[in-house]
Amino acid sequence: MRRYALPLLTSFIILAGCADAAQQAPKSEEDKALYNLGVMLSSSIKNFNLTGKELELVKAGLADGAQDKASTDDLEKYVAKLQELQTQRVAAATEKEKAAGAAYLTKAAAEKGATKTASGLVIKATSEGTGAKPTADNQVKVNYEGRFVDGKVFDSSIKRNEPATFPLGGVIPCWTEAVQLMKVGGKAQVVCPPELAYGEEGRPPQMRGGATLVFDIELISIKKAPKAPELSAPADAKKTESGVASKILVKGSGNAAPKPEDIVKLNLALWSPEGELLQSTEQQGGPAELPLDKLRIGGVVDAVTQMVAGEKKVLWIPAKVAFGPELPPGAHAGGLVVEVELVSFKEGVPPPPVPSDVAAAPADAQKTTSGLASKVLSAGKGAVHPKATDTVTVHYSGWTTAGKLFDSSVTRGEPASFG
Repeated sequence: MRRYALPLLTSFIILAGCADAAQQAPKSEEDKALYNLGVMLSSSIKNFNLTGKELELVKAGLADGAQDKASTDDLEKYVAKLQELQTQRVAAATEKEKAAGAAYLTKAAAEKGATKTASGLVIKATSEGTGAKPTADNQVKVNYEGRFVDGKVFDSSIKRNEPATFPLGGVIPCWTEAVQLMKVGGKAQVVCPPELAYGEEGRPPQMRGGATLVFDIELISIKKAPKAPELSAPADAKKTESGVASKILVKGSGNAAPKPEDIVKLNLALWSPEGELLQSTEQQGGPAELPLDKLRIGGVVDAVTQMVAGEKKVLWIPAKVAFGPELPPGAHAGGLVVEVELVSFKEGVPPPPVPSDVAAAPADAQKTTSGLASKVLSAGKGAVHPKATDTVTVHYSGWTTAGKLFDSSVTRGEPASFG
């Protein structure tokens, strides 16, 4: 039998049920689990915007399919029809959503105290703040509630009782612009047209296509972005053979430098050559602590192994050093400007030796029916094996068959727990 590409067909066939079951309130935990299975599967048909009568037809087909009462001979014939119907229904719903949003936006812009910006968003202060205004490269802490123009709430930090913190330049354009118009302590209602939010495509199933979004926002605090250093290496910068340039900003007080396997605590900030802040540990809550050789930015590890605690320096790293010979998607062709401060470090655990049989399982290894091969290196003293549902705490190391260590809880000095 052929497999069909339309996800909803598979969902319908695997779920057992009948029309009458939907009328019964779930009582046991198993009943509730099955009911919520139906809720989850419903997301695959939401785009059809089914009427009550149409939903009854779907439920009838679901019940017949689950009980092997329906013929599958015509399924292939109707896949194209269903795809066509879905496309039509989505397009119609998007146009309806856009029309309702445009009307709401016009009404909101006409309200007393509202301002419509050149980009098309509407903002109305509901409580004036007294603090500073953020810039796009700041990190902001906010409370908010987002809803569609029909009043349905789709997200709310207020209901979660948990303010959200994020870089202002990393959200939808409407937010980036609107929050910059607010002051700390202020509250505002913001109406976002689809072109400044999630566009005509939306983010199904949660975010409707073509939706105008309404937000109530409270700006709680701002964390300013670190100031960018010189974006081009000055004449007095030191240069390596690889092309990395560096300059010490603050001299350290230590007398030893970390080794690649040591655990370092670093403050890092990365900029593009044009001065765009890409990442900052300061905005992420504080220094990062990790094995130095786990840093994936080329040029940084070598630089830090020549630093002492308390030292801060700027690195100008060419793209081929920072990212490798092939530029990954989204990477800056001009390389990176990195400010790094070595706060402290502690001696790391040397990596475990590469197993002599890393290239292939030895002849005395035990094999399971799935093909997994294993060999006991040191027998344990316990009498019980963990079950698949248990949470275990382990030390582990992993190598490629070429003998390259790719991960190890041993070198991190901290066992891993997982279920």
